[in-house]
Amino acid sequence: MKDKPAGRFYRNKATLLLFIGVLSLIVLVGLLTSKLAPQQEPPLRVGLVLYGEAAGDNWNQSHYQGMKKACEEGGAILHIEENVLTAKDCVEAVDRLADKGVQVIALTSSEYLPAVRQMAKQHENIQFTTSFAEVDAPNVAFELVRMYSGRYLSGILAGMVTKTGTIGYICSFPNPENNRNINAFTIGLHVTNPEAQVKVVWTGSWADKEKEIQAVNRLADQAGVDIITYNLDDTVVADQCERWGIDFIGAFQPLPLHRYALTSVGCHWDVYYRDILERYRRGALHGERIHWLSMRDGAVYLTPYNQKVEPWMRRAVETYAGELSGARHIFMGPIVDNQGNLRCNEGEILADDTVLHDMDWLVKGVEVLGE
Repeated sequence: MKDKPAGRFYRNKATLLLFIGVLSLIVLVGLLTSKLAPQQEPPLRVGLVLYGEAAGDNWNQSHYQGMKKACEEGGAILHIEENVLTAKDCVEAVDRLADKGVQVIALTSSEYLPAVRQMAKQHENIQFTTSFAEVDAPNVAFELVRMYSGRYLSGILAGMVTKTGTIGYICSFPNPENNRNINAFTIGLHVTNPEAQVKVVWTGSWADKEKEIQAVNRLADQAGVDIITYNLDDTVVADQCERWGIDFIGAFQPLPLHRYALTSVGCHWDVYYRDILERYRRGALHGERIHWLSMRDGAVYLTPYNQKVEPWMRRAVETYAGELSGARHIFMGPIVDNQGNLRCNEGEILADDTVLHDMDWLVKGVEVLGE
């Protein structure tokens, strides 16, 4: 029996309504799913302010390579400012980075410190990080590396290698950072060579080729040193030691082209910057005052040794390195300064705050050479 026209109409209408209902449900589910699904955040923009050139030697290159690797691993976009020499230059560099929408800026030189508070106030939406002294601002975090632990171990090595018992140490300025590195090196030196001495020459700059060459010449020709180490932004000292044929201990990166490099005290800056970026994403940087990284975190290391470093010497350094992860402390008393003052009682351990801010003295066995 054939359907009546009215019956077909109602069935077609019901089918249409069902179709519209199903379609509406699909659209609704799609909208809900899109709202509930996690939205992809735009990539983090990071700024790096360098004292020198990213392609230069030592300090600047090692920072750039470390930050570049950390950003690539974390999907962040890196913007750099190079050859930023003064605090005023830094203010201008930060303004340029802010215009690019950066959210985190790493400052790599202590020369910028006079302007850090000003920059933090002007750019409250930007998180600043630095490895130098403390500034009281909620958007400035201090990520510090116990580089002095590497200096301590290199001092232990120097004490075993030296024949004259006199080591040269070339530095920029007498500040707490340099002082704690020199002190840690000397304490390590005295572990294996208690009578050894350290002769310090200040250059008054992080990078001054002529003064660094003069310092090496003076130490080699007049002070009787047979090993030299340094804490500077370039490798001029290493090159000059090579010309003299004097063993040296480098800083911040491997020096594979130098025959006289016993080792180098290095920092895995990718570990350093990865930690900063991860903690920024968690919101852990804002308002944090000081955060230390160490050998235990994989930040500090000694580069491969020169062939003249004998196996028993390597084993000794490794033994002391292992003890640093446990009961051994570098700045543990008794510690006497080079003026005969007791700075740390027997069994006492210097607090991090003292090591960071108040080390305006040098330990016994260190002599600063005048002009």
